Amino acid sequence: MTDEKSNDELDALVARSLVKREELIPTTTEEVLEAGSEYEGDLPRSLERYQPRSQPIKVAPRRSEARSALPYVGVLAAVAAAAAVMFFVTRGDEEIHGERVDAPSGEPTPTVPAAPPPVVVPHASCGAPCCGGAACQGAPSAVASCPTERTCIPCEGVDEADRQYRVRLGNVAPPAGQTAAAMGELDLCVSIGATPGSPWVCEPAYLPAATRPRGRFLAKASSVDELVKGVSMELRPKGQNKVLAAWRSGIKVGASSLCKGLSVSLQNEQHEQLGTLSMFLERTYYVELARRADRAALDPIASSFAFGERTPRFMTAASDVRAERHVLALGPFDKPEAEELWRQLQEGAGDAGAGLRVDNGDSYDNH
Repeated sequence: MTDEKSNDELDALVARSLVKREELIPTTTEEVLEAGSEYEGDLPRSLERYQPRSQPIKVAPRRSEARSALPYVGVLAAVAAAAAVMFFVTRGDEEIHGERVDAPSGEPTPTVPAAPPPVVVPHASCGAPCCGGAACQGAPSAVASCPTERTCIPCEGVDEADRQYRVRLGNVAPPAGQTAAAMGELDLCVSIGATPGSPWVCEPAYLPAATRPRGRFLAKASSVDELVKGVSMELRPKGQNKVLAAWRSGIKVGASSLCKGLSVSLQNEQHEQLGTLSMFLERTYYVELARRADRAALDPIASSFAFGERTPRFMTAASDVRAERHVLALGPFDKPEAEELWRQLQEGAGDAGAGLRVDNGDSYDNH
C-alpha cells in the first residue's frame, strides 16, 4: 500500500511530464525552468518573466492526451492549489512572487521652501584713526559734537581731490533792524568752482523753516577740488542779475568744516553786511539697494534686509536717468563708509545683492 507522501511525489512527476509534453501549462517556477525556451504555450502572468520570447505561440493541449490526465485527480488538485498560492490580493497591495507593488497614492504635497533669512545690515562703527564726531574716542572738544550730525570723521582721506560733498545752505538772516520778510524778496545765487562758465543756482534767500526744515541742498554734489578752487555766493533782487552783496572763498575740507560747517557773511562793495548764513558740507554717498518702476515693488526687497539701527530711505530718481524711478537706499555716507558697507552687504546678500551699488545721489530728486 502506497502512503500519502508517495502519492504526492507521483502526482508531481506526472504533472512535470505532462508540462514537458505541453499537455498542461507550467504552474511553478521549477516547471517553467525545466521546459526552458522550448515551451511555447501561454503562461500565468506571474511566470511569464521566466520564459523570454518575442512572439508567444498559443498551443492547446491535445484532447486525447488531456483526457488521459483526468484520472490524476491528485495532480489537478496540486495544480489548483499551486495556482491559488501564486495569485492573491491583500489590502489593495499586489504581491507577485515576493515582489511588493504599492498601490497608487495621491500626489505628494509640495514642500514650500523656507524663506531665506534677512540680510543683516552691519551697525555703523568708527574706526581709528578718527578726528571728530561723538563716536570718535579722543576727539578734540571743539569737534566732539557736530551740528552736521556726523558721528565719526576720519583723520585722513577727507580732502582727496575727487571726494565729493553736497553743499547745504541755511536761510539768509537779515542784518540788524531788518525783517526776515525782506529777505524773501531776494535770491541767493551760488556757483562752485573757479572754472569760467560755472553755472549759478538761484533760490529764494529766505523760506519758512517748515518749507525746508533742513535748509537747501545743491542738486549737484561738489568735489573737494571744486570747493578748494572757490565758492561764490551773491545776493540779488528776485529775478535780476544785479548784485547787492557777495561772498567768495576757497574751502578747506577738514574735521572742523565737516563737523561745524562754515559761516558766510554777504557784504556789499562798501563792506557792509547785508546778510549771513551757514554753509555745510554734507555726506552725499548712498548704498543703493534696488530701483523699481513701482514703489510697491520695493517693499519685499526692504523686508529681505534686517536694518537694525540704520533707516532705509525710499526716494525717487530723475526720470531721464532710468525707467526705474523709485529707489531704496541707505545713506547718506562719506565715501569710505559707503564703500565699506557696500562690500559687507555684497558678501552676505547673495541674489539679493544684484542691485547693490554706490551712488553719489545726484540723480535723486530728494535727499
